[in-house]
Amino acid sequence: PDYDVILEDFKPGTAKAWGLDYDSAAKINPGIVYCSITPFGQNGPWKDYASSDLVQLALGGIMSVTGYDDVDDAPPIAPTGGQSLHLAGYFAGIGILNALIYRDMTGEGQHIDISVHECVTVSAEMSIPYWEYQRAHVIRQTGRHALPNRSSRWNFKCKDGKYFLCLTTYINGPRWRDLVQWLKSKGMEEDLADPRYEDDRYRAERMHHVCDVLEKFCAAHDSEYLFHYAQSIKLPWAPIRAPEEMLDDPHLAEDRKAFVQVEHPELNETFVYPGAPYVFSRTPWSISGRPPLLGEHNDELKKYVKS
Repeated sequence: PDYDVILEDFKPGTAKAWGLDYDSAAKINPGIVYCSITPFGQNGPWKDYASSDLVQLALGGIMSVTGYDDVDDAPPIAPTGGQSLHLAGYFAGIGILNALIYRDMTGEGQHIDISVHECVTVSAEMSIPYWEYQRAHVIRQTGRHALPNRSSRWNFKCKDGKYFLCLTTYINGPRWRDLVQWLKSKGMEEDLADPRYEDDRYRAERMHHVCDVLEKFCAAHDSEYLFHYAQSIKLPWAPIRAPEEMLDDPHLAEDRKAFVQVEHPELNETFVYPGAPYVFSRTPWSISGRPPLLGEHNDELKKYVKS
């Protein structure tokens, strides 16, 4: 056998009914690493339940701590982008790599049972630890981590109407002094030039005031100016962009080739696709063509199965 990994996402029991389960594959190749990804795992009372990304984010606790703190009675907000499936994919990838290392050491393969629900549940950041150790509920906060206490704001509106992310709590020593000097050059430092603000604890106790000063500073300047100057003095600041703005970013589009044109002959059109997510020095890859149409390769697959 010339394969190392089998990855499947059938309903529990389906692969076995078809003779494609781990035990069947292991008889042919004892070193096979067989990974099953299902909504709730291969066993347990929920194993046959239907699911979706929204269901997983709700059941796993992520939705309850995602949302706004400045909107009265705001409902929980679901993050977009299929996050539950991405989380399951990350855990599956890590699990497969570990199983392959074990296989290379012992010659033995194994079955990996990935439950999307469990992947989401253990990824709810600090919600579970805060409850487990302090019996404290975390609260939703706009654009910030959910915590038991109200944290200082990080996001401010700029002169050009865009929002900006200022991670003030991580600034120490020279970077803090460079920030104050920047504010001072614009006559907007207020009392932050007081040397006492260089002390972490002193600044933390007055962080809401620091944020008020930064809010005024951001309101007086465009987001791109703030971004590039802040980065030049090593501040971890950035504008909050809309997804479509990535397409015009020269760093991504021109320097990194993060987006590519893919032709769709059946439509006589070309569309922008995400490019290769990795840059390999020896084994580069690129998108060879558009995704297949529904049923496009059915006959080819039937021939392959028969052979």
